[in-house]
This record gives sequence, C-alpha cells and structure tokens, in this order.
Amino acid sequence: MNRPADHRKLFLSRLDSRQEAVGLSDRALSLMVTGKPDLVRDLRRRKTLPRIDIMQRLAAALHCTVEYLMGETTIIDHDDSDILSASDIEILEQFVMEALKYRGELPPEVVAELAVGAFRDHHKEGYQPDDLRKVLSLYAYAKRDEDKR
Repeated sequence: MNRPADHRKLFLSRLDSRQEAVGLSDRALSLMVTGKPDLVRDLRRRKTLPRIDIMQRLAAALHCTVEYLMGETTIIDHDDSDILSASDIEILEQFVMEALKYRGELPPEVVAELAVGAFRDHHKEGYQPDDLRKVLSLYAYAKRDEDKR
C-alpha cells in the first residue's frame, strides 16, 4: 500500500468505521471539527488527505488517533503491556491524561469524551462506570483550572 490513492482509501475506510462507532453523521462530524457543515463531504470528493491539523481534530472527535486513521491497527495510543497490569482506575487515569493533551483546543466535555472513548475501546467486555462522563468532565475542568494557576 504505497500509492497515495491507497492511503486515501484506507483513511476514508477508517473514517467511516469510526464515524459509525461514535454515531456521527458527516454533517455532525464536520461541524464538530471545523464549525462548518461540509468538511467530510469535501474530504470524500478530494483526491488528497486532509491537513494534519484537520486530521488531529478528526481523530479527537472520533475518539481515536491520527495513526489509526492513517492505517495503524490500534485505536488507542498506549502500550498494552503497561496498561493490562494496571487497575481500572489507573487505566482510566492514563486515558484522561492522554485526552488532556487536547485541553485548550477542545472544550473539557469533549476531552472527557475522548477519555471515555479510549476507555471503552480498551474494555470491550462492557465495563462502564455509570457516572464516567460526569467524573471525567469534572476532572478535565479541575485539571484545566489547576494548569491555569
């Protein structure tokens, strides 16, 4: 898979699969990423890949990494050997810290959603704390406020 057209096809395939997984339409994803409704439609029409800043925002909105969108096989950007031996709280904290890299670029509730998405991808057996989003939202707000001090 060396040709640019192959990379583009793989990108569009990954984009489709993550959109379906998170339940976002082309329009909703476009609005989330750029504030304009036509981004995804235009990406499907173009013969090139999006700019890196757009790719990063797409990955954030789709709860995955840029590497995954470009063809890597893992959705989350963590070494499994490190997190498989950790407790669920430690795992969640790792995902929160990873998601917090986007603070300042994204609202705290979106940062929390990134962590929730990564945590869900890691826990395929369905372990889901009831108030996970609330906890992460509060954590993201607190972390943002702490960093301002």
